[in-house]
Amino acid sequence: MGDVVRRVVAVRAWPLAPAELAVAIRQESPERGGVALSLERGEVARSYVFRGGSYVMTHDAAAAILAVRGTTRMWESRRYQRQGSFALEDWAPWRAAARDALGKGPATRAEIWEHVRSDHALAHLEVGASGAGSDSLFKPLHWWGDICFGPDRDGSTTFRLLDGDPLWTEALDLGTGRAAPGGCWPSRDEPQPRPGTEGHRSPNAPERLAGFSLALMT
Repeated sequence: MGDVVRRVVAVRAWPLAPAELAVAIRQESPERGGVALSLERGEVARSYVFRGGSYVMTHDAAAAILAVRGTTRMWESRRYQRQGSFALEDWAPWRAAARDALGKGPATRAEIWEHVRSDHALAHLEVGASGAGSDSLFKPLHWWGDICFGPDRDGSTTFRLLDGDPLWTEALDLGTGRAAPGGCWPSRDEPQPRPGTEGHRSPNAPERLAGFSLALMT
């Protein structure tokens, strides 16, 4: 099934039934519920990617696509901050607290908040941590390659860390900047090497995939 998902690049994951159909019609002998089973077995990953939706991807494709998603830096816009009820200075402590909450395994939004709320400095994030604002507080954690969706539990969504996943390396370094402490990327105004100058390199295959992904986002 992973080969099919890789060919498609990213399969819209919600609702899951159309995703199952999209994969099944591309297989000679499809496995009933193959997408759900592959997610459960950890063979593919599901993350927020295009236009706010969640998609099923192979881990190598996700590394490229999520890297591109991160370069959009949407979380820096005032509109996005209002939507998620947060400020930029909240990112480093929120990121650390959310990762710590998931250290023992997948958790629901409510379980993550139960852990995070112990830090009184983050008490004002309760609304965003509930998933309000279209999960605006959680989406950048997906784009940075920190977390992805975990298995649903009694009808509730869970998230899990990508760290420790044997198929996950890390979000691809596109050569346009590195992830800085706290998940904040270097300024988009920072000059980058031009083609033919020192420090510039031609894109490799994963980076070309990332370029294709950017086209899908715009």
